[in-house]
Amino acid sequence: EELVIAGNNCLMQLCCSVQNYFVSCCGHLATYITRQLECQEPKLKKLGPSVAKLALQIVEELQSSLPPQFAQELLSVNSPFLQLRYLPDSKLLNKMLKFYQTILGIRNIPLLDMVYKLMIGDLQRAMKDLKDAYEQPLLGGSGKNQQRQDNSVDCNWAQTALIFDLVVLSQVVNTSKAVIGIWSPSPSIFSLLVSLLESLGPGLASQHPPLHYALLYALFQDCKSNGYYIPGSGGAVVSVGSTSIGHALSPSSLGGASIAEMLKLLVRQMEDSILATDSCHLVQRWVDYTFAALLSSSKIRDLLHLQPFLGSLTTQLLALTFSREHSIRLENASVLKVIFLSKLVSDKVILQCIPECVMRLCDTRGEIRAAYAALLEVVPTHLISSFSNGAKQFLRASGHKGVEGVRNCRGTWHARRMHVTKQSQVTFHGHHFKAIMGFIMHGYAPSKHLPDDWLERMYHSCQHRRPAVPDTAVDNPETHPMLMSYLVCNCEAVLWFWATYESAQYCLLARLRTPLGVPAETFTAIENVLRGYAQEADGRYLRDTPSSFSGHMGAGLGPRYYTVHLRAVLLLEFMEHLDKLMYNAYEGTCVTLPPVPKSVRAFFRKNMGTCLNWLRQVRGFLVSMA
Repeated sequence: EELVIAGNNCLMQLCCSVQNYFVSCCGHLATYITRQLECQEPKLKKLGPSVAKLALQIVEELQSSLPPQFAQELLSVNSPFLQLRYLPDSKLLNKMLKFYQTILGIRNIPLLDMVYKLMIGDLQRAMKDLKDAYEQPLLGGSGKNQQRQDNSVDCNWAQTALIFDLVVLSQVVNTSKAVIGIWSPSPSIFSLLVSLLESLGPGLASQHPPLHYALLYALFQDCKSNGYYIPGSGGAVVSVGSTSIGHALSPSSLGGASIAEMLKLLVRQMEDSILATDSCHLVQRWVDYTFAALLSSSKIRDLLHLQPFLGSLTTQLLALTFSREHSIRLENASVLKVIFLSKLVSDKVILQCIPECVMRLCDTRGEIRAAYAALLEVVPTHLISSFSNGAKQFLRASGHKGVEGVRNCRGTWHARRMHVTKQSQVTFHGHHFKAIMGFIMHGYAPSKHLPDDWLERMYHSCQHRRPAVPDTAVDNPETHPMLMSYLVCNCEAVLWFWATYESAQYCLLARLRTPLGVPAETFTAIENVLRGYAQEADGRYLRDTPSSFSGHMGAGLGPRYYTVHLRAVLLLEFMEHLDKLMYNAYEGTCVTLPPVPKSVRAFFRKNMGTCLNWLRQVRGFLVSMA
């Protein structure tokens, strides 16, 4: 190997010295390079960098004099030279990328056409191998594991080849504008990428997120270099369909149809595919740049026919406001703000966005609440005043299966409903009740040194492994067993609902024997706090009213005025849950609530009169608080 590497170095020196006289030797050089790479992987790791450097040197020195046969022999589908893409060497990959970038930057039209066709063939073969490995059924018996390993290797190789070629195309679009001005690839880069994206499909896209991101990024770069196909944008012009690159296109050929096709593509991707985190950020940036380009266009009045597509895109973007990643939710607020200020979407679309944005005011993170509060400030007053938080305004579930299908306000309603209809897991204990009710009744945080997400941590600590559920329940977003767990991480309202309901259910299952004391002491402690709030609401301010209990600040509880109001709301929620659960215990006629244990039912039926009298006593306090 050392001898061959030294020979490659000599050839590089000769190439620099004789330059154009090297053209007649290119056929032999291509054969010489491919023969070096017909070896095992250990030797290939040593020879690979030297071979790639030699091939790059030849291309850089010869430029337009490079014969197409040289590139054809190195870049054909079965060439050993392409195996260098699979080696885990970042420097080698950079050399390979630079080789493609240099050869696609040469002003030699026959050479460019030939290399582009070879890349298309490589992309199509890799996509076919990926789909075959994905769709191939597994064998039974002992060969099943071996077949799974072989399929995994084939998928990795095909994915690596696809991502490499897509990176090359992205770099060509960005850096080879001078060549693009004189060369018209057929099919166009946009058409090629769209066809690959359609071949990938939602199934493969969810299985291979890096490949999906690479395709979207290549499309984004192509659209960006074209000014997003907006007439009068001033960007480089790329062929669409059969139109040549480098010629001025009419608005009808470049503007409406092309940008409409791009917008429909974005809507389909957000509607059909489950986007990974990086892909979500890319789509958000793509939408942001597109609206900015539309606003800066001098022919914006000619693009009013795009309003339905822009409205569909905005509606699909709303699903990202319920993402588990806080960075996606935060960035979505800035993108929606650009959309609202652009005035390119109808009032009906903005009205659909308001409930989802209002829901983010209950987010678990303060910066996200502030971002969506600022977003609502730019909504026109007549739309805000006509907003109603009725369930009929909530967006319907998307076409996704599983928990991804209910990423909207309707999902929070289904999460609450499903939680109250299932049996208790008996994982909520006395110390949990003491922490929750200590805050609700007296404003005390569990500790000064707890992190801001202490309530979310408490929720996850109370979750045990759930029993197996049928596939129909998993596929249906509204009955998915992980729906509540999916939403508590980004919605404080759902999190506090769980806390108040579990606290009320703990009172029920413990037969009112809680850390507050025996049943009579539990009732008295709750009644005293209710009376204090009622007296304060009636204007008779006393020293020991709930608002005077400052408790521990910090631990994510917010300022004092917010904490006092939150505690009052949570106490009303707790009393509502307790009233329903006690009614179900001594009457047993709440159809939506699960049946209670026999001992609990006997206790509440025996003490039914006492419970009703207590509820009658505190009813007036509750009305004053409300």
